[in-house]
Amino acid sequence: MHKTIAKLPENLGLLYYYGFTLQMISQRTTSKLDHNIKSSICKRCSVLLYPGLTSIVRLKRKRSKHRVVTCLLCGTRKRFLCRPDYQVWYDKPGT
Repeated sequence: MHKTIAKLPENLGLLYYYGFTLQMISQRTTSKLDHNIKSSICKRCSVLLYPGLTSIVRLKRKRSKHRVVTCLLCGTRKRFLCRPDYQVWYDKPGT
Protein backbone atom coordinates (compact mmCIF):
# COMPACT_ATOMS: atom_id res chain seq x y z
CA MET A 1 0.00 0.00 0.00
CA HIS A 2 2.84 2.42 0.77
CA LYS A 3 4.10 2.06 -2.81
CA THR A 4 0.69 3.01 -4.17
CA ILE A 5 0.56 6.11 -1.99
CA ALA A 6 4.13 7.08 -2.87
CA LYS A 7 3.34 6.92 -6.60
CA LEU A 8 0.05 8.84 -6.35
CA PRO A 9 0.31 11.15 -3.30
CA GLU A 10 -2.56 13.35 -4.48
CA ASN A 11 -5.03 10.47 -4.17
CA LEU A 12 -6.15 11.12 -0.58
CA GLY A 13 -9.52 9.54 -1.26
CA LEU A 14 -7.79 6.17 -1.21
CA LEU A 15 -6.47 6.85 2.31
CA TYR A 16 -9.96 7.81 3.51
CA TYR A 17 -11.42 4.67 1.95
CA TYR A 18 -8.86 2.32 3.52
CA GLY A 19 -9.18 3.87 6.99
CA PHE A 20 -12.98 3.92 6.94
CA THR A 21 -13.17 0.36 5.60
CA LEU A 22 -10.85 -0.96 8.32
CA GLN A 23 -12.95 0.64 11.05
CA MET A 24 -16.26 -0.55 9.62
CA ILE A 25 -15.08 -4.15 9.22
CA SER A 26 -13.85 -4.26 12.82
CA GLN A 27 -17.13 -2.79 14.10
CA ARG A 28 -19.39 -5.08 12.10
CA THR A 29 -17.46 -8.22 12.99
CA THR A 30 -17.10 -7.03 16.61
CA SER A 31 -13.37 -7.67 16.53
CA LYS A 32 -10.56 -5.46 17.74
CA LEU A 33 -7.96 -3.92 15.49
CA ASP A 34 -4.32 -4.54 16.30
CA HIS A 35 -2.66 -1.71 18.21
CA ASN A 36 -0.27 -0.96 15.34
CA ILE A 37 -3.13 -0.62 12.85
CA LYS A 38 -5.32 1.34 15.24
CA SER A 39 -2.56 3.85 15.93
CA SER A 40 -2.19 4.54 12.20
CA ILE A 41 -5.82 5.70 11.74
CA CYS A 42 -7.03 9.18 12.73
CA LYS A 43 -9.88 9.02 15.26
CA ARG A 44 -11.58 12.14 13.97
CA CYS A 45 -11.46 11.89 10.17
CA SER A 46 -10.66 8.13 9.66
CA VAL A 47 -7.75 8.77 7.29
CA LEU A 48 -4.69 6.54 7.30
CA LEU A 49 -1.83 8.46 8.90
CA TYR A 50 1.05 8.27 6.43
CA PRO A 51 4.10 10.21 7.71
CA GLY A 52 4.94 13.16 5.49
CA LEU A 53 1.73 12.99 3.49
CA THR A 54 -1.16 13.01 5.94
CA SER A 55 0.66 13.31 9.27
CA ILE A 56 3.66 14.76 11.07
CA VAL A 57 5.56 12.60 13.56
CA ARG A 58 7.59 14.26 16.33
CA LEU A 59 9.56 12.81 19.22
CA LYS A 60 9.26 14.70 22.51
CA ARG A 61 10.81 14.29 25.94
CA LYS A 62 8.87 16.80 28.02
CA ARG A 63 7.29 14.52 30.64
CA SER A 64 8.40 11.15 29.39
CA LYS A 65 9.74 10.09 26.03
CA HIS A 66 6.80 9.90 23.63
CA ARG A 67 5.86 10.19 19.98
CA VAL A 68 3.30 12.78 18.85
CA VAL A 69 1.45 12.13 15.58
CA THR A 70 -0.48 15.10 14.17
CA CYS A 71 -3.05 14.64 11.40
CA LEU A 72 -2.53 17.28 8.71
CA LEU A 73 -6.15 17.18 7.56
CA CYS A 74 -8.04 17.74 10.82
CA GLY A 75 -5.29 18.62 13.32
CA THR A 76 -5.93 15.77 15.77
CA ARG A 77 -2.91 14.80 17.89
CA LYS A 78 -2.13 11.34 19.27
CA ARG A 79 0.54 10.54 21.86
CA PHE A 80 2.31 7.19 22.16
CA LEU A 81 4.86 6.25 24.80
CA CYS A 82 8.28 5.18 23.51
CA ARG A 83 9.41 3.02 26.42
CA PRO A 84 10.92 -0.36 25.48
CA ASP A 85 8.96 -2.14 28.26
CA TYR A 86 5.58 -0.56 27.34
CA GLN A 87 2.79 -2.99 26.49
CA VAL A 88 -0.83 -2.44 25.52
CA TRP A 89 -3.20 -3.63 28.26
CA TYR A 90 -4.51 -6.62 26.28
CA ASP A 91 -0.94 -7.79 25.47
CA LYS A 92 0.01 -7.97 29.16
CA PRO A 93 0.17 -11.45 30.66
CA GLY A 94 -2.71 -12.33 32.96
CA THR A 95 -5.46 -10.40 31.13
